[in-house]
Amino acid sequence: MYWGDTILYKIETAYTNGTGRRLLWTESVAHYYAFLFHDGGIYITDWVSKYVYFYNEQRNRHVYEIVRFIGFNNKNINTQ
Repeated sequence: MYWGDTILYKIETAYTNGTGRRLLWTESVAHYYAFLFHDGGIYITDWVSKYVYFYNEQRNRHVYEIVRFIGFNNKNINTQ
């Protein structure tokens, strides 16, 4: 199981029985929001940096910035 802690700015993992807890990644300021597991890695969105990161634990444990997302202005949404 994996989780992101937006107060302590870290991503951790553990087995579902509570053993094997370890830190995967930490930043000085972050707001981790979504996780997607695909192709042996984890894609993570961060609302502070506005990046999507890719973390591959099997290969080299490096974090890569994949794309920076701008977000959208809700004034552009047509609600009619």
